[in-house]
Amino acid sequence: ETSGGNAEGLVLERANVEFLDVQLNTTELFEKEDIEPVELNDIFMDVIVTENALNDLLLKKIKKINVKKPKIVLKKGKMHLSGSTKYGLLKADFSADGKLTVSKDGKEIWFHASNMKVNYMAMPRSFVGMIVKKINPVLKLEDFPFNLNLKSIEINPGNIHFISGK
Repeated sequence: ETSGGNAEGLVLERANVEFLDVQLNTTELFEKEDIEPVELNDIFMDVIVTENALNDLLLKKIKKINVKKPKIVLKKGKMHLSGSTKYGLLKADFSADGKLTVSKDGKEIWFHASNMKVNYMAMPRSFVGMIVKKINPVLKLEDFPFNLNLKSIEINPGNIHFISGK
């Protein structure tokens, strides 16, 4: 259990995590003070990340994501993403409203856009669908070295709540 913990540069408002059947590499633990799991079964979690923490992380990754002025605003049940990027010589301001969902197999997090604007013009559904296909999944949970049993993602004003089930 932690408050203010850090995961890959993302500050966690609150995190309760339960690890089952853990075996650690004790050599790494004693010699390098690094925790390296040798075997790790399921992990159950209840994590809250604030809007401010997400925006701070985006600002740290501006060059990597190639977006200027990235911003996330969290509202009840949806998120608003905005920013500016260059496409060749053209500058494009964009915004999108949508929600995050967990895939049926629990292995991926997807962004589903309900609307999108480029340079303040609403984009047709076909364009939105094409963009969503390119960016999804936004996160593959199988890339983690352990099995996250993520069941749902709740978007609330000011925070996102990640919940797993047992």
